[in-house]
Formats: sequence, C-alpha cells, structure tokens
Amino acid sequence: RLRTRMPSHMRVTDEIHKPERDDRLYRRVTFPNGLEALLISDPSLAGMQTPDEDPEDGSDDDDDDEEDEEAEDGAADDSPAGAGMKLAACAVDFNVGFFADRATGFEGISHFLEHMVFMGSEKFPGENHFSDWLSQHWGSENACTDSEQTTFYFECHPKHLKEGLDIFSGYFLSPLLKMDAVEREVTAVESEFERVVNNDSTRVEAIMGHVANAEHPYGVFGWGNRQSLTENPLWKQGLIRDKLMEHWRRHYHAGRMSITLLGEQSLDELQEMVTSQFGDMRADGEPVVNYASAGDPYQAQLPLFVNTTSVREGKQLDLVFTVPSALRRNYKRKSTEYVEELLGHEGEGSLFAALKQNGWADRISAGIGAGGLSDTSCCALFTVTIKLTDEGFTQQDSVIGMFFQYVQMMKRTAPQEWSWKEVRDLRKIEFKFKEEEGAAEYTEALAMTMRKYDHENVLRGEYLYEEFSVAD
Repeated sequence: RLRTRMPSHMRVTDEIHKPERDDRLYRRVTFPNGLEALLISDPSLAGMQTPDEDPEDGSDDDDDDEEDEEAEDGAADDSPAGAGMKLAACAVDFNVGFFADRATGFEGISHFLEHMVFMGSEKFPGENHFSDWLSQHWGSENACTDSEQTTFYFECHPKHLKEGLDIFSGYFLSPLLKMDAVEREVTAVESEFERVVNNDSTRVEAIMGHVANAEHPYGVFGWGNRQSLTENPLWKQGLIRDKLMEHWRRHYHAGRMSITLLGEQSLDELQEMVTSQFGDMRADGEPVVNYASAGDPYQAQLPLFVNTTSVREGKQLDLVFTVPSALRRNYKRKSTEYVEELLGHEGEGSLFAALKQNGWADRISAGIGAGGLSDTSCCALFTVTIKLTDEGFTQQDSVIGMFFQYVQMMKRTAPQEWSWKEVRDLRKIEFKFKEEEGAAEYTEALAMTMRKYDHENVLRGEYLYEEFSVAD
C-alpha cells in the first residue's frame, strides 16, 4: 500500500514505483505554495572524486608532476570536464511557453526570457558567475523553451550541489534582466534561429504553425529572432525590459514550478535544500492556462495537402491528424499508443509490409511526438511518417489510399484487448529493466513530465497501461 503523508498541507510520497535495478531513493513533494518537487537520493554519489583529486587528502589542487608527465608524453586529454563521472543535477520547469507570447506583444519573448534570466541575480549579479562556477566544479547548464513549458537545468560535482542550487535559484527568485545584456542575448537568439532554420523537422513544425487558424496559439513564432524582437514597436519604445519583467512576474512562480533534485544527500536533506530556497517562493502570479478553449488549430482547414522541399535527401510523406488533448491526459489508458503500435508495425500483414511489397516505402513510423506543437493542451498531432522510395513518390495517391484502407480495416476489426495487453507487458518489462540515465537528462525529463502523473507514478507514468478503453 502506498503511504502518503500530508503534514501542514504538504503532500509527501515516499513509495514511488521505480525500476527493479534502481537503487536510488525517491520522494515526491507538493509544497503549500504549489511547488512540485521530486527528490532523488543517490548514495553512490557519496565520496565521488574529481579526476584530478588526490584520494588520500581530498585536495582539489592539481598535481604538477602529473601534468608535466602528460606534457612530456604529449597525451592531451580532450575529454569534456566531468566525463565519465557521476554528477549531481537539478532541473526546474515552469509550465509556461511561447503560447503565452502574444499576451505580452512580443513573439519570441518566452525564449528571450529563458536567455535573460541567466544574466545574473540580485545575490549573484555577475553575468558569467554561474558558468564560471560550473567550469570549476565539473558542471554544465542549459535551458529550453517549448509551447507550454520552459525548462532549466544544471549538473555539477556532487559535493557542490547545495552551493550550485543557491546560485541557480536566483534565476527564478530575483533575476536582474540587465538592459546591457539585451543586445548580446538578441544575438544569441538570432544565432540559435539560424542554426535550426534549415532543420527539416523545425521547418515542418513552422509550416504546421503557419497553416493554423489566425490568432490560434499554434501560429505563434516561438523561436523568435532579431526581427521579431527588435522591429516590434514596443522594443522601439524601450519597453523590452518592462515586458520581460512582466512576463517573469506573471508566470515564474511556485504554482507553476516543478523541480527535480538529484544528489548524494538523504531525502530529508534534499527536501530541506528545496525548502530553504523555494519554500517561501511567491505564488501570486497567473494560474496555468489551459489552451483547450482555443479549439482545433485547423478547424475548417482540413483536409489540407502541403508540398515542401526538404533540406536533407530523401522523400517523405507525413499524414497528420488532430487528436483531442483529453485522450493524452488520461495516461493510464495509452489509447493513442495502441494505435501507434498498429500503424507503425512492420511485420507480416501490416501496412508497411504492403507498401514495401509494392516498392513504395522503406520505413514507417507513427505516433505523437514530444514537445513543440505535437502534444499540447489544445490538441495532439498524431503523425504517420512514411519514407518513400522514388517509385512511391510517384504513387502518393495510391500510398494514401492504401493507408486509409488499412485504417478502415482497423475500424471494422475494433480495438483488441489482447493486442493492447501485449504492448502493456512489453512496456512493463522495459520499465522494470530501465537503464540509468545521465543526471542532467534524467532530471530534465522528470521535471518536464512531473505534473502529468500521480505522485506514485511519476517515474512509470510513461510506461503504465492500466485501463483498456474501446471508447477512446
């Protein structure tokens, strides 16, 4: 039986389902101010030494003799700092993203704010203070902005997690948002945009946003670039910092924040670390926005056929269908995953087998992606991707026709519980023997998905199949 404690309006759950070979300890906490936290105690991190540390005295000083020997041998070490080490990590997620941009008058402001909070806090005002600190403690940091989420994370030597958290927390509690950093960060945003503008998946997502109904959140230019920011009338009026601060006050508060903290400390110690930094964090901003009221982004637009040129070689057909977001929120049913397995199957009798027999396709995949426009509170985009041969490219109508014939056959057959259970059993095994991930990636993923799942299922929610639903 799961044991959940709720002292002083705080909900604490220690019994969390985890993989069989996972020796770490977990605790999920909902704080009175609405903050959600997942604490991970990893005893194997205790006593972790840096590669240049003397195990006898624990000194951080470099061994000059060893450096001289390496120089003489000419064996330069090109490995990144901390390579091969197990690190501590922390990730913070706010469930606000570029869907909220239009309310400020700036498209791309959520992404821009993600950059600007790194530019120092009241307690640690130096722009490069944290990056310099991390370079000294085998660490790194990063962040990303999505349609309804903005996520920040760092990793460092386990001995210094508490100090790192103290610096990191300032980004969200008291960022300076310095005006003298604005132009540099505009350049950084522009540089990121230029790097992805020729990425095929990014281009397709941009098209999906462009063809959405006018004023729908799917049409927001979430990346932002120099043009969308600096040519805005509000920028020319000198209001960019005011708008950044307004966006931060509205959305960066405890009620919309999730944190995952992984360290060598005990669960009680980790909880105290979060409490001391964020226990009194303000919760007076705007509540989470459910964009379901925006409706189907492509209502009255479908069916729609779009031709585009790919940057990479190859020919691809994407069949995209909108799925009600409610189907995705009931994570114990996995109804869309069931359809994904059937359409993406490549064995005998499958859609792919028929396409391949005709010489029309090399590969097929199906499902709902993570992030971007793929899975939002508006809807989800279920995509069937068929990698076409040259012959298949000339037979697109026949390929599409065969796809819908297969779908009609699925409808006549109706959902089969035995098939759903087969997938359930495979996913159960996959979770049971799940391998340990890197600290930064692990904490980031958990912070981003934490609020989707019940306390006890925070780790296995993605793998859990409990309710077969024919109606779905």
